[in-house]
Amino acid sequence: MHLRPRILPNAFTLIEVLVSIAVIAVLIAISLPAIGRARESARRAECLSNLRSLGQAIQMYRGANDDLLPYAVRPVDVRYDDLDPLPALAEYLEAPLPSSDAAGAVRTGAPFACPSDDTIAFEQGCSYYYSPIDLMTFFPRAFAQQAITAYLARDPTVVMFNDLDSWHAGEQRGTNGRRVPLTGQNVLRLDGGAEAGHAGLSINPKR
Repeated sequence: MHLRPRILPNAFTLIEVLVSIAVIAVLIAISLPAIGRARESARRAECLSNLRSLGQAIQMYRGANDDLLPYAVRPVDVRYDDLDPLPALAEYLEAPLPSSDAAGAVRTGAPFACPSDDTIAFEQGCSYYYSPIDLMTFFPRAFAQQAITAYLARDPTVVMFNDLDSWHAGEQRGTNGRRVPLTGQNVLRLDGGAEAGHAGLSINPKR
């Protein structure tokens, strides 16, 4: 009786399995930072979109209120019912104002919360600081809106809103093509433009 030789199925050796695992690990290690940068880039773009929405609301408010800027003397903090200037802008934004429930949980979202901010927005209700507060806080409402609006309007690039913190750590290309740290913040200018990586956050117009 003639027996056929037994054919064993192909199989990986232990070394081949270990090499495959090592290669996969290296590929994952290489791709994760790129995925993280892409994700943060998308969040930064969404944050800039938030600021542009606030800028459009400011322009519409000014058009309906003798070209004046909204009044505010304290940063937004729903825990103390400080929401100015957001209520003045809410009429022109399709979004609910930040709020808190009886248990103190804060509810907020775009355009008031930066997608990279998982702390301040959910403690105070807003990721952005309204820069005219720095001047308005010293004057009564009627005077502040008129005089400070006139003062700030001398420079359309003056900052209206800026990130409360450096949410968007990352890099951008410098003028020489080399990568440099992105140390600035996202800001909204008086003319409605939004910038990433803005370094000068003073609200004082150029002389």
